[in-house]
Amino acid sequence: MPLIRRCLNEIPALVAYWDANERCHFANEAYLEWFGRAPEAMEGMTLGELLGPIYDKNLPYIQGALRGERQIFRRAIPILSGEIRQSLATYTPHIGSGRVLGFTVHVADITPVLQREKELEAALLETISALERTKRSFRSKELGELRARLLKMCGESDRSD
Repeated sequence: MPLIRRCLNEIPALVAYWDANERCHFANEAYLEWFGRAPEAMEGMTLGELLGPIYDKNLPYIQGALRGERQIFRRAIPILSGEIRQSLATYTPHIGSGRVLGFTVHVADITPVLQREKELEAALLETISALERTKRSFRSKELGELRARLLKMCGESDRSD
């Protein structure tokens, strides 16, 4: 196995190359885990065949990449095991001789990051609640400023008394 393929197969993210006709020319082994497709079996497969029901959701990004525009987007992807993975996808156009020849795909699993963000947000909201209880019994400019910063971080509006 060539070294470059071995390296790409070690990456837990999906890495593939799709031509201008949306046919696969390369896929790493992460596709096996996510979609149950061996990389060799994917060669020549179309994106529509691989993505099935989420193909239409990805189509605007595919078309953007084929126009020569890098695409970065989030997508919930149902994988072979039945779980849903939250992903961050990047489609990078391959341009040669002044035309788009295809595009490289990189899809990272951001599920753990989003879960951690939810946990942090819950902790911040608990802290804000504690600050609000403390604020009622103790007026402090610093506590008020901290409360406002925490609310802003959580995307909440300031509900000052």
